[in-house]
Amino acid sequence: MEALDHIFFVGLQEEFEISAELLLREMDVVMPVNVTKERDQSNEKSSQLKAKLKGNKALMQRLKEINHYDVALYKLGEDFS
Repeated sequence: MEALDHIFFVGLQEEFEISAELLLREMDVVMPVNVTKERDQSNEKSSQLKAKLKGNKALMQRLKEINHYDVALYKLGEDFS
């Protein structure tokens, strides 16, 4: 399935492997899911960068504008919890 090597999709971060399995099922593809984690967000450098970004109000506002669908999706999820 070489074509599947070039497909990118957005899944729920908290349940990424299940999202990948669902994508394959919807495409009628039967194969094991091998999720590659492209970045490790647990290290100190990443935490420092994240704190620096969150401290920049103009940048955070721009990111919210660019990702307004994500913001709306998470708001909807909060309303149901």
